[in-house]
Amino acid sequence: MTIKHLKSVLFVLTFVTACIYEGNSQVDYDKYPKASNSYFIKDVYAYTNGEMSTSMTNIVIKDGFISEIGPRVKQPKGAIPLELDSMYVYPAFIDVLSHPLKSEEKKDRDDVKFPGLPSDLIAGITPDQSMTVKLKSEKVSLGKMRENGFGISQLAFDHGMLPGSTSIVLLADATDARGLTETTNQVLQFKGAGGVYPNTIIGVMAKFRDLYRNAEAYDSNQKAYSQSATGVSLPTSSQAIAALVPLTQGKETLYIRTKKKLNNYRAIQLKEELGFNAVLIDPVDITGIEQDLKDSRLPIVFSTTMAKEVKSPERVKDSTYSQLDLETLELKEKAFDAYMSRVNQVNRAIDLEIPVAFASLEKSGSDIKESMALMVENGMLESDAINALTMSPAKILGIEKLAGSIAKQKVASLMITDKPYFEEKSNIRTMIVGTEVHEYEAKAKDKKEGSSDIDPVGKWSFTLETPGGDDTGKIIIEPAGDQYTVTIYQDSDSDDQKVINDVDLEGSNMEFGFSVTEGSMSVNVEVTLEFLGENELEGNVKYGDFGTFPLMGDKTSAPE
Repeated sequence: MTIKHLKSVLFVLTFVTACIYEGNSQVDYDKYPKASNSYFIKDVYAYTNGEMSTSMTNIVIKDGFISEIGPRVKQPKGAIPLELDSMYVYPAFIDVLSHPLKSEEKKDRDDVKFPGLPSDLIAGITPDQSMTVKLKSEKVSLGKMRENGFGISQLAFDHGMLPGSTSIVLLADATDARGLTETTNQVLQFKGAGGVYPNTIIGVMAKFRDLYRNAEAYDSNQKAYSQSATGVSLPTSSQAIAALVPLTQGKETLYIRTKKKLNNYRAIQLKEELGFNAVLIDPVDITGIEQDLKDSRLPIVFSTTMAKEVKSPERVKDSTYSQLDLETLELKEKAFDAYMSRVNQVNRAIDLEIPVAFASLEKSGSDIKESMALMVENGMLESDAINALTMSPAKILGIEKLAGSIAKQKVASLMITDKPYFEEKSNIRTMIVGTEVHEYEAKAKDKKEGSSDIDPVGKWSFTLETPGGDDTGKIIIEPAGDQYTVTIYQDSDSDDQKVINDVDLEGSNMEFGFSVTEGSMSVNVEVTLEFLGENELEGNVKYGDFGTFPLMGDKTSAPE
């Protein structure tokens, strides 16, 4: 494989290949060298039993598990000491459901002869599709989730009503280090197929009932046939029906993504009617139905992204309002009350002893701290907030014996901060996931004056400094609703472009990532940009384990 050939694939692999062949690859300073799988953490505060310790303790990690914890624990022979003196150790957050990659959605329905009887693939019914298998063949970057404090996530597809089985993994870089449990689950979305059956929410519910009951019948017939074939027909089924059998047996849980208040009732109805284990995902608004959810014994998993902020309107004392102004003010007050109701709905669920947790979904969890801080500011206990990110999701996922707290024999999934997590200007400085240790620099919290008003949209020319010389290219940033889409390519090959939809923008800082594969070589690329005014940017590009390199750019025009 030559450098020239790799450039034809994507410019980012140019210097990676050069590093490999020259034998002088850069050290990845975000991760400790693997001289040992044992680590020693000395003189830190640890979050245990629902509170942060007031005295310092020591922790030993061996082969990806916590082997010892206590103030008198000594450094074992061969263990790597981690310089984390006086820092704060929490269980890493657990993301109940995330969509790190897109399943391929089949758009061409011209070959569907009977729209009322499409194939399962066209109808979005693929519960037999396995995320565990997919992860073995497709590279996916999980670093952004890890940077935001998550150490474990349940990864899922997001296409169709039954997109496929999930996989619960450690958010490690090494693919072979992600395995956490063989437990898988299914996802149901109230998402019609569009143009074919089921293309309405009512159709989705009817189709799911049919699939579920057929799976029950198939399982019953299969058991009867295995005991005695006499008088019993040979069990037959589709791949989709067979894939739902573990759900009917109670071995899997159905994660129902509702996204609308009315769909929450529909989820409760399906659960009560069919009797499967279920978790409610992204209910958006549970106001007025809290007791129904409690009675249904449905755990609730909220999105890490809060509702768009609504400012409190101000009534001027002793002022005389016109009828129109008064009606406008009352509408704004109702909008604010509705916003605050959604801010406080997690706390209301906790008060009713409903199990709650959070899911990053299409995001990478970059807004989790802001969302949790807002809820704590409005009355949630910090201990409840941490529990909703650690032990509660562990119980929902059925991995509480493995993760969710800091204790002996549990998986080493830890978040280390330089101050208590909810304290202003605290930073995540280290993430430990299994045998991997990742370090991060403290983020500057003081934004430059006017930085929050910077508009990143446009075409940017950039220069990337690499060991093989400078590379130049273009970054095109376009709005996508209230999010952004980034297109990046090399000047020497403008037809070979990479489009990224998962983009995080906070103030003047933007982050996004993607993977590049050529043959058996795959590299996860993580890009961090800072906009310096309206027309300049600088940043860094991290290329897997090959190092981090500086990037500088200028705005050239608006998107074409």
